[in-house]
Amino acid sequence: MATEQGPDARVTLEIAGLGILLYSPWAAKHIAKGDHYLRTQYWEPSAVLEHVRVGGLVGFNVGSPGRYFIELRTGVPPEVVYNKADYKLKLGLRVQDRQICFRDLYDLEVWDPVCPDDQRMEAPDGCYQLTLFSRPPSSGVLGDDQKIWIYFQPLKELPELRYAGVPSLV
Repeated sequence: MATEQGPDARVTLEIAGLGILLYSPWAAKHIAKGDHYLRTQYWEPSAVLEHVRVGGLVGFNVGSPGRYFIELRTGVPPEVVYNKADYKLKLGLRVQDRQICFRDLYDLEVWDPVCPDDQRMEAPDGCYQLTLFSRPPSSGVLGDDQKIWIYFQPLKELPELRYAGVPSLV
C-alpha cells in the first residue's frame, strides 16, 4: 500500500451475491477446495460475526449484485469526505503473508482457494481497522459500477467492533 494522496490500488469486483469477502489467505486455509462453506459455516449471522471478530473471513453486505470499484487507500479518510458518504462501515482485518484477497461472498458456495491475481493486493502483515464508505452510483442502482473506498489504518491489535447482525455497508 502506498500513499494517502491517491489510490493505493483499485480492485474491480463483479459479484453475483449481496456481499463482499475480504481476507488474508491464512484465514481460509481450513476450507477445502469444493467445500460448500457458505451454507455450512458462514450462513448464520453468529458464524459470520465470529469470523469478522477475529479479522479472518471478513464479509459484509453491499445490498445488490453488480460491479464494484474498490478504491484502496492507507490511513484514515478525510473527515469531510467521510461525513458526506451515504454508506459507512468499520471492520477489522488481520493480514498475514502480506496478502489480502477480495472475493464475491458467493465464492464460499463452492470454494476455490485460488484468489485471482486481479482480486489480490499486498499489504504489510498486521492488524488493520478498515473504514469503508460509498454512495449510490449516478444511476441510483446499487452495484451499477459503484465505488467503495476502503481505508486501511494499521493498529497494534484489531479494533473492538460490535454488530447486531452481519456487517452491512448499506
